[in-house]
Amino acid sequence: MPTATCKLIKREIFIKNSLMFLEGKYYEDNAIMPYALSLITSYEYIQKPFYYYRQRTGSILNKNSYDKKWEDIFNVLEKLSDKFDNNDFNEELEYIYIEYLLHAASLKFYKFKEGKKNIIKINRIMKSKFPNWRKNKYYKQENIKYKIICNLFYYNRLGLIKLILR
Repeated sequence: MPTATCKLIKREIFIKNSLMFLEGKYYEDNAIMPYALSLITSYEYIQKPFYYYRQRTGSILNKNSYDKKWEDIFNVLEKLSDKFDNNDFNEELEYIYIEYLLHAASLKFYKFKEGKKNIIKINRIMKSKFPNWRKNKYYKQENIKYKIICNLFYYNRLGLIKLILR
């Protein structure tokens, strides 16, 4: 998960690499956390939960009406992509685009009339930046429902999506 809430990273990594969270943007974690994680040389995993994430109805990510700020995902991922330019983590970046644009953002935008144009925008981005996304090693590990949803959004088959999500 690219969120900052479940990680402790040395401050010097942020300072040395001029990493700053984007102010006033949704998904601001996604703009820098994957890159910050690519810079660390060692890590520890602690199984004990120290943070409890509470999802509430009507929260930023669980709204019942369209929120134009959801479109921040495009700018945020572009900022992240700029950081990974000429990097060894191209497959990881590709998977972030699959997960956060093609899958999650499409599912969010799909629910609202105002969001349909963004599904077309997502398709254009995926076709231009990652035309071979189906070969991604992380995508290949996903379950069949995930893959079907990604492919249906990619081909703009919204009627079939509606049937599957019932």
